[in-house]
Amino acid sequence: MKHTACATLLGASLALFADVAAQRPTPPGIIPLRPGAVQVRSLIARVTIRDGVASTELEQVLYNDGGTDAEADWILPLPEGATADGFTMTVGDKVMTGEVLDGARARAVYEEIVRKRRDPGLLEYHGAGCLRARVFPIPARGEVVAKVRYRHALTPLGGVYGWSFPLRALASNGMAPQRVSLDLDLAASSALKNVFSPWAGVDVRQRDDRHARVSFESQTGGLPSRDLDVFFSLADSEFGLNALTFRRGDEDGYVMLLLSPKREWADDGKSGRLVQFVIDTSGSMAGRKMDQAKAALRFFVRSLGVRDRFNIIPFSTDADPFFASAAEAQGASLETALQKIDKLEARGGTNIEEALRRALTAEVTAPALLPIVVFLTDGEPTVGDTNRPSLLAKAKEHNKQRMRLFVFGVGNSLDAKLLDQLAADNGGSRDYVREDEDIEVKTSALFTKLSHPVLTDLQLNVDGVELRDVHPRALPDLFKGTQLTVLGRYRGSGRHTVRLSGSMGGARQQFSYEVEFPSQATAHDFVPPLWGERKVAQLLDAIQQNGQKPELIEEVRRLAKEFGIVTPFTSHLIVEEGMRLAGGGRGLTIGTPASPGAAAARGGEVLAIVPAAPAAEAEETARDRLLRLGTTDKGSGVVADSRDLAELEKAERKAKNDDRATRRVGTRTFYRVGEKWIDAACKTGWETGTEQIEAFSAAYFKLLTEQPDLKAALALGERVVIAIGARVVEITPAPRG
Repeated sequence: MKHTACATLLGASLALFADVAAQRPTPPGIIPLRPGAVQVRSLIARVTIRDGVASTELEQVLYNDGGTDAEADWILPLPEGATADGFTMTVGDKVMTGEVLDGARARAVYEEIVRKRRDPGLLEYHGAGCLRARVFPIPARGEVVAKVRYRHALTPLGGVYGWSFPLRALASNGMAPQRVSLDLDLAASSALKNVFSPWAGVDVRQRDDRHARVSFESQTGGLPSRDLDVFFSLADSEFGLNALTFRRGDEDGYVMLLLSPKREWADDGKSGRLVQFVIDTSGSMAGRKMDQAKAALRFFVRSLGVRDRFNIIPFSTDADPFFASAAEAQGASLETALQKIDKLEARGGTNIEEALRRALTAEVTAPALLPIVVFLTDGEPTVGDTNRPSLLAKAKEHNKQRMRLFVFGVGNSLDAKLLDQLAADNGGSRDYVREDEDIEVKTSALFTKLSHPVLTDLQLNVDGVELRDVHPRALPDLFKGTQLTVLGRYRGSGRHTVRLSGSMGGARQQFSYEVEFPSQATAHDFVPPLWGERKVAQLLDAIQQNGQKPELIEEVRRLAKEFGIVTPFTSHLIVEEGMRLAGGGRGLTIGTPASPGAAAARGGEVLAIVPAAPAAEAEETARDRLLRLGTTDKGSGVVADSRDLAELEKAERKAKNDDRATRRVGTRTFYRVGEKWIDAACKTGWETGTEQIEAFSAAYFKLLTEQPDLKAALALGERVVIAIGARVVEITPAPRG
């Protein structure tokens, strides 16, 4: 839903403040502005959305750091159908108004300003209607406050509303605001579902079924490389399910399914949990770790509900449960547990076999109880069975009641592969606590999340469409206040029924939704790279567990290069792809110049640049980590790998781009090679037969008119190489002066 809603206008307005006075006759008493003389000190966007109608108030402060009065040409692109009902500029005590330009007139204004300013960042808003004002005077060392208010009705696509904020335009021509603040208040008369943003740095807080708050703050230099999107849907059903799709050509489509229960979930009076906290009390836990673990246990006990049953199972050389069988979470049992927690001491070995047997064979007394085991250890098994495959097999054999096993590893002296697989085999998740981290903080966050189960043992089926490469492979349970994100590929098209089934209060229930799987859909271009990242995470996890099989490594390479996926294990693959596109050989890398002489040239043309030391070190670390993955069992490196892989596998992880080396633009991936952005679709030797077009020339704008989907790609700069079918077009810089 690119550039719909109130989105389009916010960003490019900030890019047009500078030295247009230098491009036309100078009014009396005014000297041409030097580049950067007019700065945007702050941007505050206050947005309210009520039942799909968005109202935005934009306030920004323009500051002239020059020694004389200055003038700026202020342009604000408007989305289709937007109505501006308040547009003021305050210069001293004088309030100024501006003019509204329609699409045709706005296009001419854009082309004029883009040519004069040589600012390709504005091209994404080419052809939009806009507001325009000439701001004068901006006093020397003084400020002008610009305010605008507008309204826009959001149009849902497939039942999903989209609001977009073009932050990348804020950095246009090197004049990003010093401070950016977004405060979006979302409310609806029917229930809000699946409030979601795929981008890093956006905080989404849903307070109840009908209200949510979305916020973002950034300082100069910390802006995302593309538009910031917020999506939401409206529904009164118990579970909201929405699909965001992407499909182009004859290839399989990509789908992102968002699923969330109502926030104000009615208590059925039946649901409860059987929760067992299995805690390592071996000698290695002595000191601060034991103190923190005991604090976590106290939080656990106090967080239990009246219908829960619980047990605490300390283990060292043996396992010694607090209660012979799970106790009711009330009265004397809670007091007894708290007293026993105070008496725990760290001593002895580590008998993981016995601890797992005690927990996984505990009786589940009622089908409405969700069985959960939280397992915390800081070491590898030293007592009883210490063989990893044997322990994993025994855990599967013991767990006939399908208990969810959530693992916490503390420190570095543990078998991360064992813990990872225990969680994966038993429907839970794993997390790791560094020596300097607080155990209580991480465990309490998990207890809070698991406090109210809503739907368990989930299954998702689609009639008439084939879903493949679905992630996560096994769907986790749904808890109150959580959201499940499922990413996959699909074959087939049309409107089909999606069926969600699961257990609720011990009874099996099914929910049906009608979802459109289009044959062509290009609005949600962030879905493919999110799917790619999930797929890469799955492959890397398989490598960690099973070793470095060539077919797994090759698939990681292919996906990382296709989608420009930068992870702690793949950033060097981006460098390798940049080397290929540069036509370079061994030692040729990409990145930011470390020094004026750090370039490799051919015929006077810069092919690639040796990266600065931190970038080079990061790439070397990524290469080393991928080579190490799956080859060792223990140690700080393995634990760090497991932590990063767990983070990669989280569906709520935000999409990001590495601005130093790669950029995802719509369906294209571009690699930074020297001063050029080169389309990954270009084949090796692309330089032969390249069609060169000068930036901002008549041919440049003709290309833009003929190929409007290239706007975002051309906005990368004046040195862009793009594959357009069989053509390779190289944009070259316009002459200066």
